[in-house]
Amino acid sequence: METFGRLVAAQCPSFSQRRALLKAMKEMQARFTSFEERMTNMQQLSKDEDELYNSAQDLPEKIAQLEKQLEVGHQLNFIHQKPYSLHSKSPVLNWVHGYC
Repeated sequence: METFGRLVAAQCPSFSQRRALLKAMKEMQARFTSFEERMTNMQQLSKDEDELYNSAQDLPEKIAQLEKQLEVGHQLNFIHQKPYSLHSKSPVLNWVHGYC
């Protein structure tokens, strides 16, 4: 988890980038929930879905950590930073967005 925190700080320095990352991660979590429902119903995932599902680690914990960072950032008044754009140079955001 410490590595995740450092990656977020390095790749998503602005409040709006972190908020966009959180949104993308929550969307991914919703996809994982649907994957789990399908597996519970004995429905097979596609190869890409299975790879994505198996490669994710500690997503709920990472979401909680990011939410906590955003709450602290909001309290410290980081709202006035540059807005997030999908064309930003943040590889983490672009990677997460590619799976949503």
